[in-house]
Amino acid sequence: MLNTRALCGALLIAVTASSFAQPSVVGNWTGKISADLSKMPAPKNAEQKQQMEMAKQMLAKARLMLNLKGDKTFTVKGSGMPGGQNMDASGTYVVKGTKVILTTKITNGKPSKQSTPLTLEMKGGKLVSSQNQGPMNISIVFSK
Repeated sequence: MLNTRALCGALLIAVTASSFAQPSVVGNWTGKISADLSKMPAPKNAEQKQQMEMAKQMLAKARLMLNLKGDKTFTVKGSGMPGGQNMDASGTYVVKGTKVILTTKITNGKPSKQSTPLTLEMKGGKLVSSQNQGPMNISIVFSK
């Protein structure tokens, strides 16, 4: 015969634990790219200043569409990327706590040359990546 108290206790623990679980990352996410150029050397002339502004504008126009699938694979499509390029990539991902780690296998139909996985962190319902590239900090923020 089942112990009613034990069963109720187990159900209470299960319900409580699921209410604190991270929301599922599976689904479609829209990403925006931004760059912090504040630590870049000051432009030496009007041409350099114009080039920096153009780079910021190009990044602001870029859009990423990330689809994280339930089978731990992903696809990402980028439009308006710097240089006017579009991007199409796919691979696998793992979830470790609040981090989603993407490992790209195919980029634009060819085996990926990217050896370092991209780590996104769940922050306030968004997936966020921030990377220092020299004196520039590049951020990608994905929203559902």
